[in-house]
Amino acid sequence: MTAVDYLVVVVFGWPAALLGVFLVAVGLGTRRAGLVLAGGISALGFCAYIAMNPTPARWLGLAAIAGNLLSALALRRRRPAIAAIAALPYLVLIVHMARIVILVDGT
Repeated sequence: MTAVDYLVVVVFGWPAALLGVFLVAVGLGTRRAGLVLAGGISALGFCAYIAMNPTPARWLGLAAIAGNLLSALALRRRRPAIAAIAALPYLVLIVHMARIVILVDGT
């Protein structure tokens, strides 16, 4: 693999998705909108990749992008409960995609 291949994996793959989950969770826990926004930006590539698929997960990808941005906005306006609810589509997307990856038979 070349350096570009590794960059694509990091930007669009599971590392970006898991970094996004970590930053969003820490941001919600500490009530720092900047961390939630950083998590949303980190996860943008993964969510955009999922949103380009012709499966029903497309809508989860779009909802996750919007939810992450709305979560940062709600946290900035001091609405932590709304911010947590807005971040749920991203968590559902990650769990859904991880379930698919784990359950797919590799043969």
